[in-house]
Amino acid sequence: MAEKYDLRDAITGTIIYQNILDPTAHGISVTDTSRGMWDALNAKFNRSSEVLKSIALEKLQAVKLANGWDLPAHLENLTKLHTDANCIGCHVGDSDMVSIILQSLPPAELGQSIMTLQVMTFVSDVTSNLLTYWDIVYKKQVEADVKNGAVMNALTASVLSRVTCNNCGIEGHTDPACWAIHGGKEGQAPKWWRAPKGKEPPQSFIDTARAARAAKVAKFTAATTTGIQHPAPALPAATPTAAFTSPMPVYALSNFISSGNADKGSDVENHLLLF
Repeated sequence: MAEKYDLRDAITGTIIYQNILDPTAHGISVTDTSRGMWDALNAKFNRSSEVLKSIALEKLQAVKLANGWDLPAHLENLTKLHTDANCIGCHVGDSDMVSIILQSLPPAELGQSIMTLQVMTFVSDVTSNLLTYWDIVYKKQVEADVKNGAVMNALTASVLSRVTCNNCGIEGHTDPACWAIHGGKEGQAPKWWRAPKGKEPPQSFIDTARAARAAKVAKFTAATTTGIQHPAPALPAATPTAAFTSPMPVYALSNFISSGNADKGSDVENHLLLF
């Protein structure tokens, strides 16, 4: 029985040890028991976890709704914070979350809803009833405001379409927004724009610009096509070379044959013929 316990403890300790990035820095040794490793980690990190839980819970309770217009976004934010808090380990249940939601609502606007929803115990029921109430009371007004905004934009565009610029005579803009000469945005026109007749830049400006551009192009072309002439390097004067004299002795084939190697002469000749 003891051997089985030791085996399981060793396996558990190995798993814990291998999942720690720097065991020595946390005071954990490979010879510690699994219980000792767990207690050391719990003593060091559990305190930080409690701090994170407290911060997440305070953040969840601090969210307040300023007015009923932002109720959908407010509930969405509370749901996200609730999920984050539970992931850390706060364990905020439905009853606690219902209390947090009702306390975050403005009593002046949603006082009647707060009194009615106090008897509910599920977060889903509370949020569903609040969103239904918002659809009835606020959504129509929001849609009306959006529609009125669209109408105002259309009216503004219609009015601008009938406006005529006193500078260039074109409809759709006023003098301060005119790109033509003497307009409020003279010289700021995009490349595709063409000035109306009579509002073109003076011909002298055009000629000057074209001449400057032509001079710049000519200068660039001359710099890139005309190479710099470098003088050819002078070659050193030729020096006479001395005749090569081999340090090895020179033997005559006749001497070799006449010195008692006549019988081998044919072999030597054959050998030389191979080369």
